[in-house]
Amino acid sequence: MRKTISLLTAVAIAGPMGITAVAADENEPLVAVPSSLVIAETPLQVTVNGEFVTADTYVSNGGIMVPVRAVAEALGFQVTWHSDQTLNLNNGDMQCDFAIGQNNYIVYTANPDLIGMSAPFALESAPELKDATTYVPVSLFVPLFGNDPAAVLIEENTVNISPEAASEEDIQIPSPLTEHATLTALEQAVGFPIQEPAMPDGYTASEWTDISQSIAQITYQNGDQEIIYRVSKGTDDISGSYEDYSNKCTLEIEGVTVQLRGEEAFHVAIWNDNGLAYSVYVPAGLTTAQISQIVTSTLQA
Repeated sequence: MRKTISLLTAVAIAGPMGITAVAADENEPLVAVPSSLVIAETPLQVTVNGEFVTADTYVSNGGIMVPVRAVAEALGFQVTWHSDQTLNLNNGDMQCDFAIGQNNYIVYTANPDLIGMSAPFALESAPELKDATTYVPVSLFVPLFGNDPAAVLIEENTVNISPEAASEEDIQIPSPLTEHATLTALEQAVGFPIQEPAMPDGYTASEWTDISQSIAQITYQNGDQEIIYRVSKGTDDISGSYEDYSNKCTLEIEGVTVQLRGEEAFHVAIWNDNGLAYSVYVPAGLTTAQISQIVTSTLQA
């Protein structure tokens, strides 16, 4: 459990390191690897807790790519493939989300008594689909198992994945989250102005946080309900949520396309405007009118 809490502090709430996984169908194999490893020129063997796993490997952008399903299932993860080419890994303690072709990975707790949602983070390569098999960087399993690099090591021609392995020295992973007292301080940290949105009645700003000095996050509270609002430069999905909601649609607001995801209410909204990416994540859900109000208030003339 200590590894899980450590990971939430450094990754799940902010998302600094990485996770990787994706599968083309239920029978597709599964695996992952660390970025600091020496890359071999020939295919490597893969072991999980000392047992060999059938898994082809190759190198992409300097990262060792492995079939994600084979190894993840050997490590006790349930692998769920969605029709929109996103995938979830869940071992009951930790889980992660990602999508084929997108170098954005999310790690967060699977424990319902803990709360944590990471910002997207990159690894050596995006998940790649080859011959109905999804491959990811093996470095995925470092953050999934407590951020200790000893969890994934290369010895001669073998990639060894051992979640219980520990480095000889205690490794401290710096948190990518920095809290600020004011909106002005947050703007200085990320280096761009932030348009505060018009939130539904009862919601007030309670936290101003930067994630790796690139994503601005403002948390709004209304009793025990919250809305997480994020802004960053670029066009990526920075919501930190890849849950496969059944209700997906788009909303056009003053020439801006807003992507909505949810069930009876909408929990995620993402949009781009004037070189900035925006997202809103709402566990309790909002109506289309409430999201429209938020988006409209952020649009720049």
